[in-house]
Amino acid sequence: MTIHEYDIVALIEDLPARHPETQAPILLRRGQVGIVLTGFDSKADATVP
Repeated sequence: MTIHEYDIVALIEDLPARHPETQAPILLRRGQVGIVLTGFDSKADATVP
C-alpha cells in the first residue's frame, strides 16, 4: 500500500512522535484519524484534528 499526500489515515497502533513546531514529544493514539501532509523538508507528516 502506498500513502499519498492528502490521504486520510487512521492509526492502528500508538505511535510516538514529535510536535513539528515545538519538538515536544507527543503520543499519537491508536484510532486517531488524520490527513497526510508533506512538509517543506519533503517528509510526510500527519495532521490529527
